[in-house]
Amino acid sequence: MLLIEPAFASILHNHTHTHTHTHIMVYVDDIIITGSSAKSVQLLIDRLSKVFALKQLGDLDYFLGIEAKKLPSSSLHLSKAKYTCDLLHKANMFEAKGSSTPMPSGQKLSQFGSGYVEDSVTYRSIIGALQYITVIRPEIVFIVNKVCQFMAQTLQNH
Repeated sequence: MLLIEPAFASILHNHTHTHTHTHIMVYVDDIIITGSSAKSVQLLIDRLSKVFALKQLGDLDYFLGIEAKKLPSSSLHLSKAKYTCDLLHKANMFEAKGSSTPMPSGQKLSQFGSGYVEDSVTYRSIIGALQYITVIRPEIVFIVNKVCQFMAQTLQNH
């Protein structure tokens, strides 16, 4: 199977042969190779090294805003903690007080009002990054989608 996503310049290739599975993910100039057999993964790396100049960086640690930590059970723990902290810094909200709910109960958002956001490009960038975080934080999906409805009118109360 070969899946090409031109918008993200990525390629995902899965190969199954004699009960082993090998997966390759390419994003721009980064490649992740994994599989059910260390031997088949190394064989693929050796073959690719004959054609391309490869630099092996070891086990996966951070890729596309996702931290990956190998667990003793041989599974991976995926997290976006660093990505989220970087986003809080970008939004100048790293020191902000947390909330038990993503949106106060009964709060209404409106396209009308005053106090437009000064830097709407950064604002929209932050909202886009929040959309990426919703993949692993479903509790913020509602409020992020709600704020997205008002992207043309970037008010401070949003």
